[in-house]
Amino acid sequence: MHDDFSALCGITEQELLTDLKPDIERMAKANNGTYEEACAHLKRQYDGYHFSKNCADIYNPFSLFNAFDAKEYKNFWFSTGTPTFLIDILQRTDFDVQSLDGLTATDEQFDAPTDHIVDPIPVLYQSGYLTIKGYAPAFRLYRLAYSNGEVRYGFTESLLPALNKHIIW
Repeated sequence: MHDDFSALCGITEQELLTDLKPDIERMAKANNGTYEEACAHLKRQYDGYHFSKNCADIYNPFSLFNAFDAKEYKNFWFSTGTPTFLIDILQRTDFDVQSLDGLTATDEQFDAPTDHIVDPIPVLYQSGYLTIKGYAPAFRLYRLAYSNGEVRYGFTESLLPALNKHIIW
């Protein structure tokens, strides 16, 4: 969660717009859209990861490169597998999954030990479901929310139903 290293695990918008411009142009053409429309769609779908308080927007490289390859704005991220460990944690902690978009967390919550997880927020953040959307320095509080449209879709269409299978109604 250090600003100096926060862009190492993805693609910044600057890198996308300069280094991957030909891919964006091909994507736009394949979808009968403009370059600007393609940029906006890519941002909504695959951008939004923040790994520190002052981190630039980070795009998910796995999904971005799969989208360029398929020339479609599909949901690729969740195809990497259903995280059963996360389902187990959410069940064990009786966490309200409907409160995910707009949570707050402290610095201490991010440094939780992984051998005995009592709070799923660090795991949701570390696994990419939640990202930093804001920081209030006076209170040392982070505002967390879904990373982007792809993650929101993956959670609501894949993880939530898997979680519901284990709930006794």
